[in-house]
Amino acid sequence: MKDVNTVHNLKSSAELFDSGNYTAVAMEGSPDQWQTYAALGLIGKTQEAIEGLRRFKQPEAYFYTAVAKWIAGDETGAAHILERLDSPHAQNLLTLIRKPEIRVLAQLPWARSGPWALVRAAEQDTKFKVQNISFEPGDIQNKPYADVHKFYNRRNPPDFYICQMIEWHAVPPNLQELPCPTFGQTADYDLHIQTVYPWLQIFDELVVTDQTEWQDVRKLVCVPVSTFPKSFGVVDNDLPSLTHKQKREIDIFVSGTMLHPYHPDKAKLLHEILRMPDTKLVIVNGFLDHGRYYDLLAKSKLCFTYYRHSGGMVTRGLEALALGCVIIVQKGSVMQLYVGEQEGVLTYRSHAGDLTSAIQLVLKEWPQFEQRARLGAEIIRREFDIRVVGSQYLRFLTFRTAKACNKRRKQPPRQLNQKRSILCKGWLPRRPGILLKIQEQNLERWQAKL
Repeated sequence: MKDVNTVHNLKSSAELFDSGNYTAVAMEGSPDQWQTYAALGLIGKTQEAIEGLRRFKQPEAYFYTAVAKWIAGDETGAAHILERLDSPHAQNLLTLIRKPEIRVLAQLPWARSGPWALVRAAEQDTKFKVQNISFEPGDIQNKPYADVHKFYNRRNPPDFYICQMIEWHAVPPNLQELPCPTFGQTADYDLHIQTVYPWLQIFDELVVTDQTEWQDVRKLVCVPVSTFPKSFGVVDNDLPSLTHKQKREIDIFVSGTMLHPYHPDKAKLLHEILRMPDTKLVIVNGFLDHGRYYDLLAKSKLCFTYYRHSGGMVTRGLEALALGCVIIVQKGSVMQLYVGEQEGVLTYRSHAGDLTSAIQLVLKEWPQFEQRARLGAEIIRREFDIRVVGSQYLRFLTFRTAKACNKRRKQPPRQLNQKRSILCKGWLPRRPGILLKIQEQNLERWQAKL
């Protein structure tokens, strides 16, 4: 919770909360409002939420205490509170909690390692039965323009459907025929806007990681948009162990897309760093395999992140801090809700010199910041363990499922095309020939319309 004067009054904070912008309320809300602590619970800071909500006597405070307990995995405690509440949302959530198993039809990233391995994580929470659709062996096999009814048992339909990173998936065009709430998460909506915009319209609700993405996406759709930062995590078994004897010979490590016409601001930041004297830099204009990437992070004192949506959750930041590397993020980053300067996270603004000033401070006081970053690493490895993230992600969606009540705005499936604007990087199908099959299907469909 940050003491920021963006939310000026009770009404504005309540409106933000009711409209699903939980990160803004958690960062800027007043400690005198129950919404502030409810928002903390909804983004996975459950203990802080439960303790804060004890001060309030409104029925909403009791309800969101139950929600926080549910997200934390305390089903018995959540049910005990919900049994005494008669609101439709509370009773719907209680019904879901009492089910032996919550069935989820999903299109999650196929990766089984790295920050996006939610499929692997979902298997750890036995409350959920997740059936994942992808082109990867072991998942329910997808195909271009698939019929969504082929992916579930009509006699035992899913309780909800989630597609994480809509822009990278081949979503069934008749998704709106599913007899359950449908959720879609997006982050690269701007890069893919020409191809993903029609698909955003077919979901009952959209999920983003922070308030800046929320401000964008809510302008693109007519359905609710909510924020949940813990959509990605770290796989502890994939990370090298931290040792006190670790030598960090690299002052600054930077990798990723550094020089690209789409990221002129990032290039300016790189030039600022290059002008810093007596600094040991390692810069990789591109991407590395996990082993080499983690090895360089473990040898580095600090990294900085740049994201087009300045408040969004940055997986690079999570991985860097998890390896004891001080991380400098943009001012307003949602990562600040979980770790701050005392845990090795500094911020910078976009104006010239702000980033380099932060870097100089870290290097000047490195022994102190090294200890802070080690504390931050422990927090990230615990709170953003992919198993914790996967469980809380599904439990948050269960909470939203219990609330879902909006009528669907039907979109004609024939107007939906599985076009792709990116063909050589990103979360593309690994099996050869999939993109060619999509192309062939598109040509057939388009020729029939001529």
